[in-house]
Amino acid sequence: MVLDSPLLGHVTGCRSLFATRYLDFLVLMPRCFLFVLAFDFVYWFFLNLVCNIIMAAARWPGYGIVSNQHLTVTTQKQVIFEPTFAKVEKRYPGFSQEFIIGLLQRLGVEKEIDLSETSLRIAGFQEGGINRGSRRPYLAEIEAKAQALKASLSTIPDEITDRRAFIELIKLIASAIKQVLDAVTQVLDTLQHGTQRQALDEQKRSFLHYCRQFSTTLKDYFKDNNQQAVYNSANRLVNQANLTLLVIRQFE
Repeated sequence: MVLDSPLLGHVTGCRSLFATRYLDFLVLMPRCFLFVLAFDFVYWFFLNLVCNIIMAAARWPGYGIVSNQHLTVTTQKQVIFEPTFAKVEKRYPGFSQEFIIGLLQRLGVEKEIDLSETSLRIAGFQEGGINRGSRRPYLAEIEAKAQALKASLSTIPDEITDRRAFIELIKLIASAIKQVLDAVTQVLDTLQHGTQRQALDEQKRSFLHYCRQFSTTLKDYFKDNNQQAVYNSANRLVNQANLTLLVIRQFE
């Protein structure tokens, strides 16, 4: 006996619709899985990158950037900054620092980690790939001076509690600042009046302003022992070094 009723037609239609939707689900499921897998990979990649940098900064804060000449192929893959990050850092100095600190803020770890101190430590890892083959050799020189300044500033958290060592570090930082300013002045002397010279001259004035602020903060530190103020001032000086590099690299 064959039933021919609206109810049977409705059930048959629902069954057909369900089958269609189920087939669509089977088609889309691999794509969704791949999307979730890709998102999970990216998330853990960046989280691992952040953890590696923080651990390195906390455990080996004084060591410099390791030269690729002394690394095996296997070890090179474990370098903190991946090639992509290095390329972006070269184009936009300070990107890696801002990215990592921004990610840590999003993770809400301000109570567990001193972001100001961490940011300062990370500054020493911002190699960014100095361009030795530039058509203008003095650009490579000023990049090297700025990187040396940032490396010196990044060691402040390790030396600040030892008065004698900190005073020696201050002398080293002062020398690095002078070398950066001398290099910038040499570049200015080679430029004709124009937008490039004006931009670099304005950046030099800004750099000098924050250098004076840093000097004042250091004097106050020996009175109030406010380490956080020193970290903040040093981070602003790192930012000025990055801005100087950014202006210089526009000349290429």
